[in-house]
Amino acid sequence: MKIRFLVFLIVCLFSAGCSGEKEIQIGENLSAEEQKIAFRTVLEGPYKDGDYQTAFVRFEKIAAQGNDDAAFFVALSYNKGRGVKKDADKGLQMLKVLAEKGYPAASDMLARELKANAGKSGGYMAEWLKVTRANADNGDRRAWEALADYYQKYGDTKNYFYYSLGLARLFKFSKADPVVAQAFLSGSSGTEKDLAEAIYWIYNQQKLLNASETLNVAAPEDRKIINFIITQKLAEETPRSEDLKSLTGLAVAQNHLVLELTPQEIHFAMSATASRQHDAIALLKLFLRLNFQKKRQDLVREKDAKGLYELAIESYQLSFVVFDSKEHAHETLRTAAEMGSTDAMLELGDMYCSNKNDPDAIRTGLSYIKNAAIAKDGRAYTKMAELFDGFANFSPAIRESVERAIQDSFEVGIAAKDPKAMLGLARFLIKKSGDENLDRIIELLESSSNRGELEASYELANIYLFKSQPSKRKYAFSVLEESAAKGHFASLALLFKETNKDCSKYPPEKIKEWLKNAAKSDRGKAHIFLMQHYFEAGKYKDAYRWVAASFLDDLNDSQQAQKSELNAKICKNLSSAEIQILMTEEVANSDELLKAKKLADIKNSIKTEIGLLVALLRYGFFENYGDFKSHVEYRPVLARLQELAAKDPEFYGFFLGAVYSRSFSTYYDIDAAIKTFQASAARGNPYSMLRLAQIYQRRAKTLFGSAEADALFADAAKKGLEEAKLQLGYQQLKKGNFSQALAVFLEPARNGNPWAMLALAGLYEKGLGTDKDLYQALVLYQQAAKSYLALYPFYERVRAEWAKNPQAEASGEFTLDPVDPAQAAADSMASLDTFLQEILKD
Repeated sequence: MKIRFLVFLIVCLFSAGCSGEKEIQIGENLSAEEQKIAFRTVLEGPYKDGDYQTAFVRFEKIAAQGNDDAAFFVALSYNKGRGVKKDADKGLQMLKVLAEKGYPAASDMLARELKANAGKSGGYMAEWLKVTRANADNGDRRAWEALADYYQKYGDTKNYFYYSLGLARLFKFSKADPVVAQAFLSGSSGTEKDLAEAIYWIYNQQKLLNASETLNVAAPEDRKIINFIITQKLAEETPRSEDLKSLTGLAVAQNHLVLELTPQEIHFAMSATASRQHDAIALLKLFLRLNFQKKRQDLVREKDAKGLYELAIESYQLSFVVFDSKEHAHETLRTAAEMGSTDAMLELGDMYCSNKNDPDAIRTGLSYIKNAAIAKDGRAYTKMAELFDGFANFSPAIRESVERAIQDSFEVGIAAKDPKAMLGLARFLIKKSGDENLDRIIELLESSSNRGELEASYELANIYLFKSQPSKRKYAFSVLEESAAKGHFASLALLFKETNKDCSKYPPEKIKEWLKNAAKSDRGKAHIFLMQHYFEAGKYKDAYRWVAASFLDDLNDSQQAQKSELNAKICKNLSSAEIQILMTEEVANSDELLKAKKLADIKNSIKTEIGLLVALLRYGFFENYGDFKSHVEYRPVLARLQELAAKDPEFYGFFLGAVYSRSFSTYYDIDAAIKTFQASAARGNPYSMLRLAQIYQRRAKTLFGSAEADALFADAAKKGLEEAKLQLGYQQLKKGNFSQALAVFLEPARNGNPWAMLALAGLYEKGLGTDKDLYQALVLYQQAAKSYLALYPFYERVRAEWAKNPQAEASGEFTLDPVDPAQAAADSMASLDTFLQEILKD
């Protein structure tokens, strides 16, 4: 093989220097590496010199053996007529094949060549659209630009808006901002009028260019609101889009509230967060909390200890996403432990014993671990041995009592011939007494090792190497090699440090075979160790092979930082070409494997319905997308949601509609949202009724001009949604039916809704629909301000007027004592329970 390759290389190099020779014989059945060298030789030789005919012949021969780089240049030659008669069809067909195989440059070149030939045939343009859409779906910004230009040219406003929105939101392409802003201002281009989102994009323009042209599209009343909000917000360096949304919402609300607000009052009020009980995120979080509680109750009733443990571990991922702490999981673990789950006992033992400054916590944790040992779970003995390191901060009396309890547990396990108990006591004695009990330690380790405990084999080899007779060293190395071959990381590390310092004894292929038997956590640690070991030996290429081999490891943050630091040191000693070749040799399709792993993880996480709901939160399906990569990766989540919505339109249809109706989202499709919400609302989901009513309201371009919206608000109000009740109250205000409005606002105001209080206070303050009552208005303003401090100016204004009233002195001084905002928000969520309990009931 080596002789054949040297002959091939000499021929190539000699031929490259002979300018008069047009035909060079390139060997057949070249290896992948030989093909790469041959390709580079032709590229840097005849092709670079402009001898395209010679280059084409050689490229074609290399391509025939499966080299995609050469095949790409053959296709390019056909397209450009370089060294061969121009044949666009043949070149395009070759590019299409390469693009389907995932060759990086082929898709872009195929799109450009199709567009260049589009004038010859309509088929070329159709093919260009297909290819360019595929490139756009894979995150190619130039494809998005090309499609936006195409749809603008041919007057397709809906698609022009879609690709402009993608450019603006996903790729921060500022030239698209005015297009997006104008579409939201006018409600054209297949989208809904949305003042808040229009302002977001106009604000971007204010930072970069003059927005006056965009504002010309706005209605006069909208322009006034926009100017006011931008003036208020321009002083802030990085305003959040949600702030702009809140500002806009209340600015619009003043058109149908009877309150006369000063600009400063509007500024304060608009900064408040309105009740979001219909919001998909809030609804989903509450559903997951209630589902967890129901599932826990079912498992307790069935006395399913294993199920409770699995539920607790599964729910850890919900901590701080759905729950405010981890107490829900801890309580479930305690219940599982009481029912006999040793997994739960050990988990709790770890949790309590992690607090090494608290003897009481250590005792509690130890009691859980001892119970697991009594239940004959050998892992408990390993945990006990690890506890010894945490005793340093204890008083001698406490330390002695804990040590005695641990030692007694080990002896019980040893009597039952448990190898982990033998190993545990041996490690305990090593840490406590050093060499004093060496004979007993060796006896314990030999017994444990003979029963297949690899950790015991490692500890035994350690003693033979450093604390026993020299005659035992050879045996120690054989023990370490046997354990390393079974994937034991500590044995491998010690073996290398003692016998393989120059990295010549064990070939990498053999080590890779060993690591196939290692646990995932050990494999990651071993790869990092090997990077370090080979780097220190000056074997930089082999060190980088271990970097490449680790690309699919699940490393924690500390390990990832260690790997990054080592990688940087190793790469300083290698060229870019060497790094690329090594990575290709070790992991030929690393990018594809990483994508496949990520895709498999996502698909696995959404197999269950609860997993899907958690994924919707974790992957931000109800938030604004920051990059296109996520959009592509998370498509399986949307597909799974669509599947469930088809089976259960009432519940899952609401969440699918919420995804479709997020205007910043790349999944935005208002027609699909309407259809989905309609199916859900028809089956009784009040939240879908509310969302659908809001869409109809925006389409009517007025808050009170849609009979469809009014009917849906009324239906949602009957089901108890406060926001729908507020809308009914606003309708009565608009009609001048103040007494009816007062009656509608009373119930949500009594339930603590600050916006109902605000409207009701305005009626009492002005004597509309009831007798004027400043005292009652002041009480309501005060309560509203306790929930949202941003409403303080309303309260302050009426308090100043009330102070002039003769009755004020007798009524006492009003003071504002705000409640916890988080508690206020939690209270406003109460009305969700009814709907969700119906969904969850047996």
